[in-house]
Amino acid sequence: MMAIGDSALAAKRPGDRSIFFYMNETDHHGHAHLYRWLLDHARQLGLPGGTARRSMRGFGRSGHFHDMHLVDTSLSLGVQVQFQLREIQASQLLASLEQEHPGIVYFVTRTELGVT
Repeated sequence: MMAIGDSALAAKRPGDRSIFFYMNETDHHGHAHLYRWLLDHARQLGLPGGTARRSMRGFGRSGHFHDMHLVDTSLSLGVQVQFQLREIQASQLLASLEQEHPGIVYFVTRTELGVT
């Protein structure tokens, strides 16, 4: 991926995809935390980058709230892993995950990348 300020990014780039994956901190794939495994897997595919974010508060299908407290070291919070990819890269990532079957909830949105 080109650096911010590169002239190639000065024009808007339609057709990109944002992929958001949602999981709990306690979720695993094999012996690795699922969010770490997903980032490692994407890097092995040669994707340009991804970010994992820990939630502060949220609830899921159970309706039970999960909160982050300063004294709480439990790993019961949600994690969001996000990738901003070209359409072909997004397809490549999702196809590879179908073979791995990690069972991650995700959604994909069409985005437009630009630099001001």
